[in-house]
Amino acid sequence: MDFLSLHEKITEHQNLSLFLLNKFSHSKIELKKNSEYNVLENEFIIVLNGLLIKRNSNRITGEYQYSFDSEGDFIFTVGEEENYYLSNIKKCQIAVLNKEIVFDALEKDGLLVHLFLEQYLKVEEEMHFFNLHLLNSNKRIIHYILQISRLNQQTFKLPYLLFPKEITTADI
Repeated sequence: MDFLSLHEKITEHQNLSLFLLNKFSHSKIELKKNSEYNVLENEFIIVLNGLLIKRNSNRITGEYQYSFDSEGDFIFTVGEEENYYLSNIKKCQIAVLNKEIVFDALEKDGLLVHLFLEQYLKVEEEMHFFNLHLLNSNKRIIHYILQISRLNQQTFKLPYLLFPKEITTADI
């Protein structure tokens, strides 16, 4: 089996996140509505349910970037210059694993490259999302609403788009 076919098998149906949850000890944390969680440098986070808003704070530039994470997504810091803050609109649950143990085991099993490729593809998708910041404000707002609605549809496995009434215009 070639690399890309293997990657599809490993990452389909959240196989990789389920594998990690079964293989490694972890603690579950429930994030209540409008709470915030600071991802520590040695933590590897898996979103168990709900929809998270990840705020990436660059310590050097002081700039913020926002992205969305839903069930099965991974969150971990790459370098010391970044801080991730997770917040949510409704309650959400995350699993916290030890990043070094996860990375060492995945490297030993030859799966670490698949984890990094999956993160790269997500970042590439986010970069496309950030490019829309160059559009006018009305188009950005429409895009945000559609993005949030699609994530809700995916998270709650709905046959239609759903926009949460808890999100205010200030949040957008």
